[in-house]
Amino acid sequence: MLVRGTAQILDYETLRGIAENVDRLDDFFNSEDTQPQRKKRHKDNKQLRESSVMMETFYKDAIRARITNQQGCGFIGPLAREHLRDNIHDLIYKHGSRPRGEWTMLAEVSRVPLPEESSEEMMSMVMQQVQLATGGSVSSQIETVIAVLNAFQEFMGSASYPDVVVSPIAVYREVDAQAES
Repeated sequence: MLVRGTAQILDYETLRGIAENVDRLDDFFNSEDTQPQRKKRHKDNKQLRESSVMMETFYKDAIRARITNQQGCGFIGPLAREHLRDNIHDLIYKHGSRPRGEWTMLAEVSRVPLPEESSEEMMSMVMQQVQLATGGSVSSQIETVIAVLNAFQEFMGSASYPDVVVSPIAVYREVDAQAES
């Protein structure tokens, strides 16, 4: 499928690095602050700092591209670093994390979530099954744990309605040579 619209690059690895170093970055940019001011800022940074654990666990070095069409529907999918022409820092430097203009994504549709198939409902359903499943063999208990963890991973890291999950083949900006002259 070919989709056109506004683009966004989501680089979780860089966000994780910022979260891990938020206090040091804060100190660098606010080097003139007093000790009490610095202490308050470090306290205020706690949630971002601790979010690095969640990003490391669920997103690792993920990069996702999102194209949102004119109807507001998002098409989102993972980008493999090894398939990018430039490294992600150069891409964001050149185009920004929200590149301007209309972009095009050639992609294979992987999943079209329906409104009634929310990740939250799936997680709730799996948790109800866990509560009903008592006893059983060790392997069935391990399978139950894996089902819960998979549902939680989907809840944390997968797109849900109204977004469409895609496997991007190419993301590019078309340039009209006549409009450029």
